[in-house]
Amino acid sequence: MAKVGRNEACPCGSGDKFKRCHGSLPDINADDRRIAELVRHREAERYQRQQQQGLGRPIVSTSVGDQRLVAVGNGIYYSNKWRTFHDFLIQFLQHKMGQAWWEGEKSKPEAERHPLMRAVFIATDLAQRNRKVTDGVQASPMTGASGAMFTLSYDLYCLEHNAEIQEKLLGRLRRADNYFGARYEACVAATLIRSGFTIEFENEDDRSSTHCEFTATYTATGDTFSVEAKSRQGEQYRINKYLVAALRKEASHTRVVFIDINMPDDGSEQHLPARIDRLFRKLPKMEAARVPGIGELPPAYVFVTNYPWEHHLRDTNFRTLALFDGFRIPQFSYRHSAATLREAIDARELHRAMHDLSKHMHMYGEIPSTFDGQSPELKFSETPVPRMLVGQAYALDGPDGKPTRGVLTDAEVIEQESAAVCVFAMEGGGSAIYRQPLTKVEMQAWRHHPETFFGVYKKRHQANSPLELYDFFLEGFKETPAAAILERLATAPDIEALKLMPVKQLRSVYAERTTLGALAVQKRQ
Repeated sequence: MAKVGRNEACPCGSGDKFKRCHGSLPDINADDRRIAELVRHREAERYQRQQQQGLGRPIVSTSVGDQRLVAVGNGIYYSNKWRTFHDFLIQFLQHKMGQAWWEGEKSKPEAERHPLMRAVFIATDLAQRNRKVTDGVQASPMTGASGAMFTLSYDLYCLEHNAEIQEKLLGRLRRADNYFGARYEACVAATLIRSGFTIEFENEDDRSSTHCEFTATYTATGDTFSVEAKSRQGEQYRINKYLVAALRKEASHTRVVFIDINMPDDGSEQHLPARIDRLFRKLPKMEAARVPGIGELPPAYVFVTNYPWEHHLRDTNFRTLALFDGFRIPQFSYRHSAATLREAIDARELHRAMHDLSKHMHMYGEIPSTFDGQSPELKFSETPVPRMLVGQAYALDGPDGKPTRGVLTDAEVIEQESAAVCVFAMEGGGSAIYRQPLTKVEMQAWRHHPETFFGVYKKRHQANSPLELYDFFLEGFKETPAAAILERLATAPDIEALKLMPVKQLRSVYAERTTLGALAVQKRQ
């Protein structure tokens, strides 16, 4: 570990010397520091686990002897063969589909097998041909077949762990002619769960009226929605009939319609594939349409997805997509352009649940590999990787070459150098900065979880738009008291009106004005 001089430029890019940047340490009691670091470690574990598993209930699992136990809803599953969460999902899917159904489909000729079982056979065959075993853990490329198999199992797991799996849904999944519609319904429900919604299924035995698939409530805002899911089938590439069919259903709440266009996409086109783009852009043309028996179609949030697993069963080159639009909801539409930053802020706040959903669908789309939220690169590494963790003490070379010790208090990764710049509180007092080379495995783990790589949560900021810059400032002001904000805005011409604002609104206004000020400076420069 190479030491960095205190008068050298800080590698973090601030332009300051080390001693004035990452080289300066607050003078706090050692016991207080240990307590603070413990709290930060717990926060980092929670954050990293959430990044892997989403906003639903976390995976509940433990090891007893050589057995891995996994609690799902009110049930317990166990095995001595599960090293990864994917191992568990294989057996979980078999259990939910039923042993008799599973064996019956396996015994059929290939051409007569259920679509799921065809995917299982192809995924198993390709995994055996291309598998790589590392430290007892088998890894193989994700093909369309394995994607179809694992994502269905993960969606069913999320349903059972957070809500319920209706037996009628499982029955429809077992029937080849109903499989794709039921499969997409399970996908949408699980996606909402991982995005922070609670799910309540409608009573399918109630034939007194039409109704949507289920009701979803966003826990962060309390907003409730009636959700309908449609999967396009057949040779005709049209989605308008699926939207009309969804909007014909009676709904007790604001409508959300999911439509999967079910088309091949090998990811070779840099932008949105032309055929998918044409289908998506047909939606606005229907806003003025009048439908017999309905008249003007009701407004709805519309999410158009493409999960092309079945079209790429043997391929690893495929792409999943999720697009959104506001059907007769102009402020949520990609076609809407806000005239001012405040208009953009208010429009997003008005549709907060759906904006968060569009973001969370991308954030929580992967299947976790570990049960406990650890980085798979580190957990399954062939050789143990010594972690650099904030709050831990390390043996170091002192300035005179003699061994000494220091507690890691902060660190930054310099990606171009595959190294970490580490700040230590030294045993004899003061601070020192060292460079630590990182292995290929460590760099992979850092790229997956840069915010928590050093064992504490360290928010990374990258503002690509004025709205994201506003979010950055708002996050920084979330604990700022009203009095402090009003003091900084004392010369504002509307100071008397600002004094009457609730503190949450005041922080928003202050973040907005700070953003506009920063943008003005940037423009002048």
